[in-house]
Amino acid sequence: MKITFLKGSNCYSHVRVSKFIRYCQERQWNIRAFCWLRNESVRDHEGRETYILQGGGFGGRKLLFFYPLWMLMVFFKFLCYKQEKDEIIFAIDFDSAFPLYLAKKFNRSLRYIYDIHDEFAIRYRLPKIIKRFIRWLDRKTRSAAELTIHVDDIRVSEIDDEYIVIHNSPEDFYQERIVDFNEPNERIFCISGLLTAGRGMTSLINFAKYSNAKFIVAGELVDDSAKAFVALPNVDYLGYISQAELFCKVTVCDAIFSLYDPSLEINRLAASNKLYDAMMLGIPVITNRGLAMTNVVTDLQCGFVVPFDYDSSWKTILNVSVKDYQQKGQNGRAEYLTSFSYESNFKKKLDVIFQPYL
Repeated sequence: MKITFLKGSNCYSHVRVSKFIRYCQERQWNIRAFCWLRNESVRDHEGRETYILQGGGFGGRKLLFFYPLWMLMVFFKFLCYKQEKDEIIFAIDFDSAFPLYLAKKFNRSLRYIYDIHDEFAIRYRLPKIIKRFIRWLDRKTRSAAELTIHVDDIRVSEIDDEYIVIHNSPEDFYQERIVDFNEPNERIFCISGLLTAGRGMTSLINFAKYSNAKFIVAGELVDDSAKAFVALPNVDYLGYISQAELFCKVTVCDAIFSLYDPSLEINRLAASNKLYDAMMLGIPVITNRGLAMTNVVTDLQCGFVVPFDYDSSWKTILNVSVKDYQQKGQNGRAEYLTSFSYESNFKKKLDVIFQPYL
């Protein structure tokens, strides 16, 4: 069997996509990846990715030009594409799946699965009429897909017909932690992923300046606020590292931050990798008000909730006892084992998805 991944960014270094790739590798399927190399720093030097487009970065006005260009290039790439009988295209997000839908109008043999990480219509602050139009196109794109995959139940909507939910839960890297119940002089927190003001960098700068906490940070520096944060003396910036490397570093942390600007609609529906990472590791998560996942954190008592904009209430997380930190972490760990393990959430569901094509 052959799986062709199509993504408007990298595949092999992307946390969620890499799990799908590993699943395919374990079965010795042929894998191909067509990608958009947004930044040279994330190039796959093993030559496993074919870049249809290069440049543009991860943010800014340049994307107004690069997104249409990417979709146009994908359309022409697959317009006359000869898809093999045992091949399925795994299209990730609207900017990859929509041009496939258009190409399918002329190339009837195209078959694709549509994995939606972030709904394009609500990813940016767009006028309502444009959002409605994109959503209409998205409905068409989903209906033409073999199957639609969502990252969380809250992402499912009335425009879905055939779909399945595969959460962003990681493989199990859990290590029993030796906890010193003597109160430490300082807390250690982890921040990872895309590092930008929309992910709380401005608030974290203020928190870092006015506390004696330390921070372990990994990921892509998207804007000036991220660069200012990692320049602080109590921040240990690791750069762009693998998930396995990050998990080894995180074991010394008291909690993992997962902040999203709630003024953006897509953020209010965020299905954060970091929430599930924290659950798996048995470490509390710190998120902010105004998000759907806040209810999960509160109901499971697996973390703490603060305002998105820094204020004095943030200091309360510094005064929580080590015992309380550990208890919240173990609450999350129990839920991971019950509902979100890699075996039940990924492997078993992918077995069902790919069975018809074997």
